[in-house]
Amino acid sequence: MNYANQITEALKIGAINKILIVDDAFDVPEMEQRESGGLLEILKTETLRNYIGEELLSVADVKKAIEALEDGDLEEEAVTRAIEVLYSKYSENQIPSLDPNSYFNNKKGGALESLAPLLELLNSCSHGPEIKMVGTDERAKQICQDFKPDLVFMDFIISPDVEDGKKSTHLKNSTTFLKGIIPKEDTDNHPAVILMSSKEEVGARKNEYLEDLEGRVMSLHYGFLSKKWINHSEQGLIATDNAADVLMDISGSLQFGRSLEGAMKEWKIGTENALKDICNELREFDIKDFAYLLRFRIYNEGEKFADYLEWFLGESLKAVVDEKVVWQHEHFEKLNDRKLTNAIVGAHSTPSERLAKSFHRIRFNTRESRPRKRLALGDLFMASGKTDIRMVITPDCDLVPRDNKPSAIRFLTIGGEIKQLNNGAFADELILLDNPKAIKWNNKDLMTHKFAINQELNLVEVDGIEYKYFASMHPMYAQMVQKKTLAELSRVGMAVPPSVYVMAPVKVFLRKRNGNQERPVKLDLPEMEAQLFMPRDGNVKCILALFHQKFVRALFAEIKALQDNDLSPQNLINKKNFIQKEEEIRDRMLRDGVKLPSINIFKTLAGNKYTNQNKCWLEIAVDINNEGLIHFSGENTTNQGGGY
Repeated sequence: MNYANQITEALKIGAINKILIVDDAFDVPEMEQRESGGLLEILKTETLRNYIGEELLSVADVKKAIEALEDGDLEEEAVTRAIEVLYSKYSENQIPSLDPNSYFNNKKGGALESLAPLLELLNSCSHGPEIKMVGTDERAKQICQDFKPDLVFMDFIISPDVEDGKKSTHLKNSTTFLKGIIPKEDTDNHPAVILMSSKEEVGARKNEYLEDLEGRVMSLHYGFLSKKWINHSEQGLIATDNAADVLMDISGSLQFGRSLEGAMKEWKIGTENALKDICNELREFDIKDFAYLLRFRIYNEGEKFADYLEWFLGESLKAVVDEKVVWQHEHFEKLNDRKLTNAIVGAHSTPSERLAKSFHRIRFNTRESRPRKRLALGDLFMASGKTDIRMVITPDCDLVPRDNKPSAIRFLTIGGEIKQLNNGAFADELILLDNPKAIKWNNKDLMTHKFAINQELNLVEVDGIEYKYFASMHPMYAQMVQKKTLAELSRVGMAVPPSVYVMAPVKVFLRKRNGNQERPVKLDLPEMEAQLFMPRDGNVKCILALFHQKFVRALFAEIKALQDNDLSPQNLINKKNFIQKEEEIRDRMLRDGVKLPSINIFKTLAGNKYTNQNKCWLEIAVDINNEGLIHFSGENTTNQGGGY
């Protein structure tokens, strides 16, 4: 399928009004003496003004250039200006009458030809974005800075491919140029950047390129485009789905990305100011305050001063950050607008490992850098090779040793179980064990344990089963479990759980006619996997599924290509209704999410075999078995789960 129209519409919706294209194809080739005759001939032609107005090249400049060329002087400023103007116009449409003896074509024809389809696509946008094409000289940098583009297409290779240590010269030159037009200082309108190249293998280096930009560009509006993904054919301009993916994602994320970047900038400013204030306050503290705290409290109670500082400084910093950040700034307000994310469609191409790890880190401390010296509220123990866990919920004030022993005679733990996604896992109970799972606490499974002499802090034994120490929940999250256990009256914790998801294989079956009978046929489509979002709490039972753009596009193409004799009369009606609801179905599959399980065409597989029991004309089955899920380790298990 051709996605050119969808791309141009996405650029319009994404409010991309200024586009900058940086490529050494636009660098003016140095004119050689033997080509001066061809240049002189063009400047003397009456048709020159058909392409180049006097505002670009004045009559006086043309006259000076002609006189200099007749004297054999190529260094004259008017000659240089004439060459620059001629090549600038030539690079737009490759008009032969502006090319001295085909010199421009011989020098730059191949490079310009590879860019022509992209330029045609961008110029076909109905909203007519302003497009500037520049080379890679110093003057181009100033043009870029003055232009303030929304989107930059940056060529990867702007110098010979010569290796220089670990990074090639062309990468360094390209990133150096880009850093020169995007200031290091935080701004509210950083452009989105698309790295482009005629070599598709460059796409594998896009992360290396991004790192070399030193934070000037965020990955949320950065991508790679092969020039080969947009081409001419007998039917006209063709853009592949790979081009659609990057261009539609970039345009869809521009406004949201800028607001998010601006909000993070405001948070950073507030946090830095808060840290300065905390450090200034600490300088004013009396040294005796800390000395007496150690002498009369912490030494006697066996606490580590580092543990105290973690709490004291951490909580102080959070309190001051809350005061210093301008939370009413327009960037934070804009992020409350639901429409801002509606242009971002389809499933994420990879599981959100960074996000899951961050939420896991927020909730758990593995104590690797600071070993525990005592039991504490939130200490979590796991049974070896099992899914059972136990957590200490006795308050810390009863666990701190005083006179060499704690106040509590016994300590209390609550039992729980690690749950898989298809077995009642919720996002606010996240734990990262290979992939997202959840802790399901059993408020009735309470148990007291006796403090043993010289007790092993890393083990808790229950009915002969050893539970080994795993991590400590941070106080707020441990208190949440504690509160739930003691009373279902209130909850201490995050108001909005993380949007945790995993990827799962997808199977598509279509009932097609085979003579007088109908049989389910398994379709082979691209990107056959779904992004599954856990329910946010126990009151919501449905899982939300989001599909890839390529998958949805290919699915509709497959359905539309069906002939009348492929389907029964009733299923022809189903096909018609399906196509009529294309926009609604696309919204559900790419933006709003499909609720699973569904009574319609969307199914979940809890067993190991597809049965087609409901005999729908079209079934999209998502495998939520544990062995079918794609792990965060990066192992590609797509389309391998389910056991068909």
